[in-house]
Amino acid sequence: MPHRLLTAISAIYARLKKSDKAERVVDLGLEVYKENVELLFLKGVYQEQAGQWHDCVQTMAFLLKKDPYYSDALNYIGYLYVEQGVEVESAEKLLLEAIDIQPNNGYYLDSLGWLYYKSGKWQLAEQYLMMALSLKPQEAIIIEHMGDLYQQKGDLQKARHFYMEAQKRTVDPENKERLVKKINATHKKH
Repeated sequence: MPHRLLTAISAIYARLKKSDKAERVVDLGLEVYKENVELLFLKGVYQEQAGQWHDCVQTMAFLLKKDPYYSDALNYIGYLYVEQGVEVESAEKLLLEAIDIQPNNGYYLDSLGWLYYKSGKWQLAEQYLMMALSLKPQEAIIIEHMGDLYQQKGDLQKARHFYMEAQKRTVDPENKERLVKKINATHKKH
């Protein structure tokens, strides 16, 4: 079975929130296509979705030994570190490497902006998040990150605007619920 078909099948399982089955499909592919970086990347993603954080990092590290310029893996690990609040210096290095490879990737710029946000570097955060938003103006998570930044800076009107825009663009009920809470929190403070 071609690895692209396996990738598509695993993506269906992932959308159904069955990351364990998605990972099994990828593992079947890796039995045939032993070190295929695309399959390795998906394996790492599904491991992280299943809560296997350390396994994900190991898989991504193995992938990067095979292809040190696989920018999606650099970004994925960097963003994962940011979200976990660990390895901040490594995260910044990984994200900058990903951006060096793809300087106009809005997701990578968002990841770096988010790192600076989490580090309290508001000016750098705003700079990178604005660049990300200019490249991906419809991406809900980038818009939400802008809202978080403005809320942190005390501009509740701008924060609410970005949260409402993000809510319009997301379909996931969990994300919508989180955004409603953020909208309400900015409204109550006014």
